[in-house]
Amino acid sequence: MAGYCYIDGTFYSEGTYSYFWTTTPYDDDNAIYRSLQYNFGTILRYRSDPEHANSVRCIKD
Repeated sequence: MAGYCYIDGTFYSEGTYSYFWTTTPYDDDNAIYRSLQYNFGTILRYRSDPEHANSVRCIKD
């Protein structure tokens, strides 16, 4: 699990959570991301400002 990196370069939640950006905007200031958590059996949906450095999963079309 990759966790995420904040704008100051500090990493959080390594080994317990993974966060992935989606291509869907939430509003003008926030984006939607998905979260995988070691202790939760579903994929969660959140919004965040782009100051967090989440993972990106590329899918070949």
